[in-house]
Amino acid sequence: MKKYFVQEEAGKDQSALSKARQDVSSILSKNHWTALDIHRKKSLQSKIVHYIRMMFWTNLDWIKIGNRIERDSVMLVQFPFLNSLVFNKVAAWYIARLKKQKNVKVILLIHDIDSIRFPQETTKQYSHEKVFWGLSDVIIAHNDRMKEYLLEQSVKSHIVTLQVFDYIGNSAAVTDERRDGSVVIAGNLDGNKAGYLRKLKEIKDCDFSLYGPGFEKQMEADNVIYRGVYPSDQLAAHIRGSWGLVWDGVSTNACTGAYGEYLRYNNPHKVSLYISLGIPVIIWKEAAEASFIEENKIGITIDSLDELGKRLKNISVEKYVEIEENIKHISSKLCSGGYLSDAVEESLRYLEK
Repeated sequence: MKKYFVQEEAGKDQSALSKARQDVSSILSKNHWTALDIHRKKSLQSKIVHYIRMMFWTNLDWIKIGNRIERDSVMLVQFPFLNSLVFNKVAAWYIARLKKQKNVKVILLIHDIDSIRFPQETTKQYSHEKVFWGLSDVIIAHNDRMKEYLLEQSVKSHIVTLQVFDYIGNSAAVTDERRDGSVVIAGNLDGNKAGYLRKLKEIKDCDFSLYGPGFEKQMEADNVIYRGVYPSDQLAAHIRGSWGLVWDGVSTNACTGAYGEYLRYNNPHKVSLYISLGIPVIIWKEAAEASFIEENKIGITIDSLDELGKRLKNISVEKYVEIEENIKHISSKLCSGGYLSDAVEESLRYLEK
């Protein structure tokens, strides 16, 4: 069975593909999957130019794929496509045609479920998602919580869970001299998305080191230091801290709001970043990934940021070292693409039955 995966152009502008998607392409290529390249929308491009450009490329790309792909093969699609919904519908039409004419099996790797992530667009996004769920023979979901959600939506495809996203590229963990006791927060620091960042100054007995775009001067305080923004392949060399925080939403008491609620279903990529650096993870107890952290004993789960200082103070040096050792085993697999490789192999075994 010939194996293909759809690969959207990386681009050279600010809308370059996320590291998660780049890592998927890298892992699949290493495992002898063949890339099928397609174009996507570009940032800073007018709507009219975008529609004219993608009207041409979407059809041409999928016609080429249809001519190239072999009968009875399998094709992995990273979902959602980074394009306007109208052109994704065109892609869905071609995928349905490939399934019918060439008996192509489809594995759908979910990066996001936008009907949950953007509740103001639920109706539009859910309708779009259902089309792709219906086209898939196997879906690779983030975790058991996301799998349960898909089953509740009457998804009939076989569902495999990823557990955690891989993170390719970090060559070394954070060194002892850079473990300064602070809590690292890496990612989008936009206070309109993550309002809790504006309240970190109220968290007593805990220091925070922030990395990423969107930092606001009002976030800075004696216990909150901004350390800059770096490309993903350079971040490891600059991180200073002893813990990595996964939190979202507007409140420090719980992960609330649309982005906070989304943690109940998704695998945040920053979890993978922290593990790749060998940094113990702190995550909201209600997050879907909390069970992964607890089962593998690679961090702690909390109800509120207000309890953070006390919780960290009560962790002994011996306990911290034990957590570090546990992380090394997970990090080794995660940095070599082991989790996606396992999920893909399980998907292929199902398709070969």
